Amino acid sequence: MTLTNLAEARRLFESALDTGSSDARDRYAERILDAAYAQFSKYGIRRTALDDIAKVARVGRMTLYRRFARREDVISALILREVRLVFAKVETAIGACEDLHERIVEGFLVVVRDLSGHKLARRLLASDPDILLPLLTTEAGPLITVGRQFLAKQIELARGRGNEFALLGAPEHVAELIARVILSLLLTPSSALPLGDEGALRELARRTIVPMIVRT
Repeated sequence: MTLTNLAEARRLFESALDTGSSDARDRYAERILDAAYAQFSKYGIRRTALDDIAKVARVGRMTLYRRFARREDVISALILREVRLVFAKVETAIGACEDLHERIVEGFLVVVRDLSGHKLARRLLASDPDILLPLLTTEAGPLITVGRQFLAKQIELARGRGNEFALLGAPEHVAELIARVILSLLLTPSSALPLGDEGALRELARRTIVPMIVRT
């Protein structure tokens, strides 16, 4: 259906690292993606046609096709937008934290909140697992790579702000471990972890996630 080529998936996820880019999308393209999110979340991918998306977005067919010629193009653009949104939220949350440990905790909380209850991901894992599951499991290399690169960048930025700390391993190794933990929460949201209790989750992150990254 989409992103069956690993090189294509790698290019897509790598472009998500540029959180300041919007791909020059206009307001019609954003309306189309908003409508696609709503339709895919409600009906899944297979039961949603481009005409359905155009109707919900209140745009003409040609307006949609000029921006997204295929349904696969809509899916790719939507995935890219969602990944960038999570990265941007993390950068905003940790940008206000001077303390390194709090940066780690707040960044972790943002990702857990967004991914463990992500409406679109939950729907597609149930209705279109053959499309989404490979991207998150057997072919998850590109996604893990971009997650690792993003997290390693945040570690280096923290060092650049004058934080002195000793990592438990190379930045890319520590970052990949965290990326894999986060991915598991997206795949299996049912958990004994206190995902619905922000205070308890914050304390858990301080006691477990922080020591996975830095020597305390």
